[in-house]
Amino acid sequence: MSNRYHLHILVAILMTLGVALTYYQHTALGVPLTPDSKEEIWTVEANLVFDARNRPAKLSMYLPEFKERFQSLHERFVSDGYGMKVEQEDDNRLVTWSIRKPEGRQSLYYTVSLAKMTDARKLKKPGATYTQKNQFSTPIEELAAESLTAEIRSKTADIHTFVTMAIRTLADSDNNNAQLLLDKAVSATARASVLVRLLSHAHIPAEIIHTLPLKQGVNIEPKIWLRCYNGEQWLYFDIGTGDEGLPEDMLPWWKGDGPVFTANGVRNPELSFSISKDVLNSMQLADMRLRGRPSLFSEFSLSGLPVQTQIVYQTLLTVPLGVLVILVLRSFVGLVTFGTFTPVLIALAFRETQLLWGIFLFTLITSIGLLVRFYLEQLRLLLVPRMAVILTVVVVCMGVISILGHKLGMERGLSIALFPMVILTMAIERMSIIWEERGAAEAIKTGIGSLIAASITYAVINIPLFEHWMFAFPGITLILLALMLMIGRYSGYRLSELSRFKALGK
Repeated sequence: MSNRYHLHILVAILMTLGVALTYYQHTALGVPLTPDSKEEIWTVEANLVFDARNRPAKLSMYLPEFKERFQSLHERFVSDGYGMKVEQEDDNRLVTWSIRKPEGRQSLYYTVSLAKMTDARKLKKPGATYTQKNQFSTPIEELAAESLTAEIRSKTADIHTFVTMAIRTLADSDNNNAQLLLDKAVSATARASVLVRLLSHAHIPAEIIHTLPLKQGVNIEPKIWLRCYNGEQWLYFDIGTGDEGLPEDMLPWWKGDGPVFTANGVRNPELSFSISKDVLNSMQLADMRLRGRPSLFSEFSLSGLPVQTQIVYQTLLTVPLGVLVILVLRSFVGLVTFGTFTPVLIALAFRETQLLWGIFLFTLITSIGLLVRFYLEQLRLLLVPRMAVILTVVVVCMGVISILGHKLGMERGLSIALFPMVILTMAIERMSIIWEERGAAEAIKTGIGSLIAASITYAVINIPLFEHWMFAFPGITLILLALMLMIGRYSGYRLSELSRFKALGK
């Protein structure tokens, strides 16, 4: 009883760990479920150009802060001859370039490649829920702001509806109070600053967020949004329409009512944004994400191995899946084979020879080996020398078949060298022993059963989706291990026994 509980607990632990690990890799790390899935990658380039005046120059530009929605895969600065410093300024990231005496037309570049975050997390840092009034410059504007605040409050019920109504009220050209407040606000940033000040009269803190729409093209213009915290989450509002919700293709770049860049000691500074889009295999993108986010997975991931080693493990990790297939065939179907692992190794060889040609080669070499084995029986050899002779004969047969296949233009014959020689030798020896002890029928039945099991295993492990799962999700190996433990306690009837005990049933 205690052993049974022990097994159930062990199976539950392995199954839970396997499912949890697989779920985490897919949702948090972005490992795709299919090998051919694609994802978009955006490359944003900011180009700052200016005329130098042969005097000390200092230029600063805000950089995007990747806290939500998007993840930076690679950042690059091109500024030869310039001193550069990246620092945090309040909630913004700022790069500063400096140089002593530049001459002529100058260009500074910032390029970032980014992709959508797999877990699509929202900004976790909470914001303020109360703020003091931000006074307007004249008493008349203060009265207009108080009047608008009272009017909007009477028609709304919460922060969401208040902010939406405030944006639409300020945009109303027939509202005298709104037009009074917006009299000197010409630019979009100035209008957003008026809105922030108006919201402060209702003690609602708000922030101006500048975003960059991710659409392919040049000279992309940033767009201004309003952001506030309702006590549970951040809300984004379009300052033009009042609609709530930041579109998925908007990249938050910097916060505040200041310009995106400042320049001292230069003339005619201009900043332009260019965006291009590319499509990348999701598995390659997941590897890039892992390298960009150091963790236990990135340090001990199979993707970090050399490419040749990865190719080997892509095949090797299908062995547990093949073993599970053999266990099902032996435990539930009742198929008789040469052990558990021999059919799996034969199935791996079928991956190179293909199924029909592999069955033919296996049958041919095994038949020749059996004939040699029966001949050696007449010589009364000991076990080890007998197996050495059979192994040598197998190698010779493989060489002859490869040469004949090449001469006849049958390139599949060359792949016979990939058959495991030792496995073929042991299979021949095992089949001959069964032949002697149980008869030819039982030996042939076991050989055919092994070929059937190997063929079914080959069909399963050769599915690209399963091969991808086994390599990309180590947790699936734990799930297979739990299933093997469960099969290990099965002692019921097999399908082959239905005909065996058919007479008893009658």
